[in-house]
Amino acid sequence: RLSAALRELDARVVAEDMSEGHGFDCSAKTLSNAEIWNLTTTAGRVDILFKPGSTGGYLDLEPTSIRYEAFGIQFRVASLPDIIRSKEASDRPQDRQDFATMRTMLERRGSA
Repeated sequence: RLSAALRELDARVVAEDMSEGHGFDCSAKTLSNAEIWNLTTTAGRVDILFKPGSTGGYLDLEPTSIRYEAFGIQFRVASLPDIIRSKEASDRPQDRQDFATMRTMLERRGSA
């Protein structure tokens, strides 16, 4: 399903030297060759992490995940505290800004 969705979105690997990214075979076999994919699509930027930092992957994240529905499809999204935990563990510059903002969101939600 992921491969089909990525093909439909014309997913391409993010590349600094090419604004449109590099084309790639988004088959399940290719996707399994890396734990992280940074992609650009017709719907915008998509980062795929099969096992986000400081987590045990899906089985760890699923119990606290949040269920959403869009276009008639139900899916789960990691909870804000779990996303913060993952971003703190990665310690990349862009994630530092993200988790600071997310922590503020979490604090505001707690006081509401």
